[in-house]
Amino acid sequence: MFSVFCIGAGCHPFNDYFDYEIDKINHPTRPLPLGIFKPTSGLYMGLILFAIGVVLSLLINIFCFAIMLVVIILTFFYEYYLKKKGLLGNFLVAFTVSLSFIYGGAIVFNFLQPLFFSLVTFFIFFGREIILDVRDFGWCISIMELVP
Repeated sequence: MFSVFCIGAGCHPFNDYFDYEIDKINHPTRPLPLGIFKPTSGLYMGLILFAIGVVLSLLINIFCFAIMLVVIILTFFYEYYLKKKGLLGNFLVAFTVSLSFIYGGAIVFNFLQPLFFSLVTFFIFFGREIILDVRDFGWCISIMELVP
């Protein structure tokens, strides 16, 4: 459980690092735009948490290790390329979150039973990501209306 926690927790500051300029507009009260932390702090914190999660997953078994590596690689791919691709980026985020149930099954070498819960989680998070995009787009429209 702690390995999944570290990977999930690492995604947030890592994402904040890449969203620094966007968050200055859309979320100015977050710690990085406020100047409480330097942007590189998010990058380093994310990488440290990723490393802890990967090491812990390696102590469980090779399947858990492989799933964690896939999640981290997909997170990098999302941040560098898919974030601006709309539904494709939303799909990737939902997919990586839904892998947590597959990870749990991998611990006991049971990959089929968690599939239902992974699918439910995927669709919940896919919808959530779409809603967050709509919210962020709404912020942009509101700010553009204020600019003369």
